[in-house]
Amino acid sequence: MKAVIMAGGEGTRLRPLTANQPKPMLPLGNRPIMEHIVRHVRNSGIKDIVVTVQFLASQVRNYFGDGSDMGVDLTYATESTPLGTAGSVRNAAEQLDETFVVISGDALTDLDLDEVIAFHRKRGAMATVALKQMENPLEFGIVITEEDGRIERFLEKPHWGQVFSDTINTGIYVLEPEIFDHIPDGPCDFAADVFPQLLAAGLPLFGWVGDAYWEDVGNLEAYQRAHHDLLDGKVRVDLPGFEVRPGVWIGEGAEVDPDARLDSPVLIGDFAKVEASAHLREYTVIGAGVVVKGGAFLHRAIVHDNAYVGPGASLRGCVVGRGADVKRGGRVEEGAVVGDNANIGNGAILQPNVKVYPFKTVEAGATVTKSIIWEGRGARTLFGEHGVTGLANIDVTPELVLRLAMAFGSTLKKGSTVTLGRDASRVSRTLKRALVAGLNSTGVGCDDMELNPAPVVRFAATRAGASGGIYVRTSPRDSQSIELAVFADDGSDLDEGARRKVERTYNRGEFRRAFGREMGELRYPPRQIHRYIAALLDCLDVEALRDRRFKVVIDASGGTCNLVLPHPTSGCAWTRWGSASSWSTSAAPSSVRSERCCCMSTWWPAPGSRATSPCRSRPPAGRPFWQPSTAARCSAPSWQPARSPAPRSATGWSSPARRAAATCSRRCIPPMTRCCRSASCWSCSRSRRPALAARSRGCRTPAWSAARSPPPGSARAR
Repeated sequence: MKAVIMAGGEGTRLRPLTANQPKPMLPLGNRPIMEHIVRHVRNSGIKDIVVTVQFLASQVRNYFGDGSDMGVDLTYATESTPLGTAGSVRNAAEQLDETFVVISGDALTDLDLDEVIAFHRKRGAMATVALKQMENPLEFGIVITEEDGRIERFLEKPHWGQVFSDTINTGIYVLEPEIFDHIPDGPCDFAADVFPQLLAAGLPLFGWVGDAYWEDVGNLEAYQRAHHDLLDGKVRVDLPGFEVRPGVWIGEGAEVDPDARLDSPVLIGDFAKVEASAHLREYTVIGAGVVVKGGAFLHRAIVHDNAYVGPGASLRGCVVGRGADVKRGGRVEEGAVVGDNANIGNGAILQPNVKVYPFKTVEAGATVTKSIIWEGRGARTLFGEHGVTGLANIDVTPELVLRLAMAFGSTLKKGSTVTLGRDASRVSRTLKRALVAGLNSTGVGCDDMELNPAPVVRFAATRAGASGGIYVRTSPRDSQSIELAVFADDGSDLDEGARRKVERTYNRGEFRRAFGREMGELRYPPRQIHRYIAALLDCLDVEALRDRRFKVVIDASGGTCNLVLPHPTSGCAWTRWGSASSWSTSAAPSSVRSERCCCMSTWWPAPGSRATSPCRSRPPAGRPFWQPSTAARCSAPSWQPARSPAPRSATGWSSPARRAAATCSRRCIPPMTRCCRSASCWSCSRSRRPALAARSRGCRTPAWSAARSPPPGSARAR
């Protein structure tokens, strides 16, 4: 008789514990799960074992070798790619020329294999499946058998509407070599592919029902439950170490201070050290070489080999991986998992169900509320010198931004308003949408400034009476990082008190919820750039600056400053420099009137002035407040007076002739003019553009601003 142990599983549901070791090598009672299976098969009298391996196969080979240390003969069948349960056994078909047993290497059981083999031979079956009754069969294949054990119906992993039995497939099979005639090439499973085929062909497929212990260690809850059952003696396995008193096992060379408190059942591994005043409560398992310092408290904690638990640390219902450190005063709460070689700093707190992946660091004093997978470290504080910063979509993710927005909104009154803005990057746009969702869900409205420079957003927040604001931008110090600047109602960054309040709400997850009509509103305030420019110019002595005849070179680097920079210097003569985001300006004499293209956001010199650069068709980078796509098709536009404050005539600019006079003489496609009451542009000869209708603010028959059009009767108008 031979046995096949399937040991190729990755254990994705057990990550991060299985991030760098295969699932069968995961320690259970300070021994790999597969070692318990090898011992069980050996005790059943089977010494010739074939092990199928795939994920991190070298770790299995290096640990077990040829099996001589355990009194068995091990050979290995390696899969280059996952082949499924049946495919992996077929891969070892050359070594299986007689009746053989198939058993999983990542399950814990004491099932009597001798009884299953005897039943198989008595019935003359081609395949016999070991079965067990379970209260919740949804995670397994369910089976109905006849009185003689012949399987009548088989269904893999049903939902409740399909459940017809509480008898499940344990994944333990006794098979004849003829089974290989019914296993196709390539990936396939016994339960999903092979057994239904045998049933359809009427071949002898039987089920043996037993009441022995069996646990599929498929997730963290099952892993912890298997430890509890092992310490309670519900499964017949050998535990390493000496039982010094009922329910307390201590390994070879372990040092346990007499003043340490041990509440059974407890398992302490070889050469571990437990110092005075440490308290190990029930169902705690300490691996080999683990150090537990004085004052530490462990309850239902599983600590793998060579880990360190610092003074005053607290571990409850958690798992700590190999070589991990939990420093002084650290706390790891229920359901949390610390990966191999992770470092939990002094006083750091891992909230329930948080997972820290291998080699990650949690800073001292940090409170971690979400799993650390891609991030390099868990930060102590949410805010840094430049706000909330980190690698885009790694440290600063939409999930983090959503929680930040909910925390910030929860500190404000319902019905408050927060002003939002962003730069031109796609990441910023994505994260700003998460901000809107989080703020609105707490009953806080949003004034979305969309693409705008940060000073304009701060200015708009102060003038609109907002309770604060958030600006999202790519970090100027690292193009792969993102920055979220959170500011108060006066436009300045949040003070330390407000930051701590937001962080406290964020870490505790105590977010306010809004329902129905309490939900916040999303608005798009118009003409904010104009208001900012007007306020800026009011602070300057424009005439004095013009008289000094300064020469200035502006390079906006393709950023949002393109939306603002040309306008405050509109009294100067402009010359196009290099790229669409660069200009050179010099003060012009009063005889030179600066003018601008009717459909572009860039200011250009008037025809006949000493500045000779012509109007080009490409607008500056960034989206101005009117449509640049139209300007891009204007090849030789006419000119308009810059910053003309002339009031409208009594009749306004509403007649078709005068509206036509306000358009480009070379007829942009479509010709564009501007409503005097809106920041949006409209077609002078066609219907209004639907995309801009929301910004018209109810302007039915618009008059046209003289500041945007040449006077009627002028040469340009004609």
